[in-house]
Amino acid sequence: VFDPVTNTLDDRLWATRQLRQGKTIAWKQIPDDLPPEAQRDRMLCLRIGLKSIISHPLLVGGTILGTLTASSIDANRTWADELVERLRLVAGIFANALQRKWAEAELQQHREHLEELVQSRTAALKKEIAERTAIETELRKSKETAEKAQRAAEAASQAKSAFLANMSHEIRTPLTAIIGFSDSLQENKLLKGEGYDAAETITRNGKHLLRLINSILDLSKIEAGKLELEIMPVSPYELVEDVNATAQL
Repeated sequence: VFDPVTNTLDDRLWATRQLRQGKTIAWKQIPDDLPPEAQRDRMLCLRIGLKSIISHPLLVGGTILGTLTASSIDANRTWADELVERLRLVAGIFANALQRKWAEAELQQHREHLEELVQSRTAALKKEIAERTAIETELRKSKETAEKAQRAAEAASQAKSAFLANMSHEIRTPLTAIIGFSDSLQENKLLKGEGYDAAETITRNGKHLLRLINSILDLSKIEAGKLELEIMPVSPYELVEDVNATAQL
């Protein structure tokens, strides 16, 4: 039944076709028991010297995995019906065992494949979590750095505001007194000639310095967004005179 070269069922044999249909081959006297269409089977049996043979397929899901076979090369044998039934029973047991073994092997293969998928997915998730954690850590560091820079900027701004406020107080107070004293000398006509002109210059430059201080304070207000515009009349003539007098010092 089996090809001795390929170790597979030889479909050219009549017996092979019968076995594929789940039938039992029971030849008591070879070649007399062989049907006319089993000419190739007859030649094979005569070549190997078979006198009698009984064979039943091991079928699993319609596929022949092998055969359970007994044969005689010495003399013809009679295969009793009870022996044929026992052969079929044993073949069925073997076939069920093979089917169970195949099912277990297939289940194990699926289990291993599932474990590989789980391991692969777990590794991908770990990598994704690690990347996300690294990104979150970097974002947190960036946020902390930004907050630290913001606090430093706010502290610097507060220090500058405090400095400007102190400078305004420390400079404007004596400067206001100087301007007031100079104005008093001019109004009371206590000075004449060059002395009067010097007092006038003191007043003019004092007011100019006061305007510079006010401009510095205005810049601080602009940065803080608290500057309020004040519209007032200005004499271009006096402005030019102040600039000219300042430039001549």
